[in-house]
Amino acid sequence: MNKPEIPANKPFHSISTQLLKIIFGLYFVVAIVVTLVQLTAEYYHVKDEINHELKTLPETFGPGITQALWGFDRTLLQSILVGMWNMPIVTGVEIKDEVGNHFQSIGIIRKQRTPRQGK
Repeated sequence: MNKPEIPANKPFHSISTQLLKIIFGLYFVVAIVVTLVQLTAEYYHVKDEINHELKTLPETFGPGITQALWGFDRTLLQSILVGMWNMPIVTGVEIKDEVGNHFQSIGIIRKQRTPRQGK
């Protein structure tokens, strides 16, 4: 007589393999979510730091720029602009008069958008 064959456990259908898949899947999802939260928090933290540094620049360099402009000392003004431009967060500095006319600049200056006329 032939003995009935007992089906061998397939290695990918065992309980331990299924648990490993579920636990690893959950771990992967949790790791992605935690990483995204950390990246978002770091982005906003650095953004706030840069904004704070940019807001303190006029307080730091304002008196020197005022004195250089009052005395028409372009050499002093240029050295102050170079000092500002050498800061890691500054890509360019532009000084304009009260009407908005260009006086002196250094680095990359972003052009301001003008509102469309007639719309």
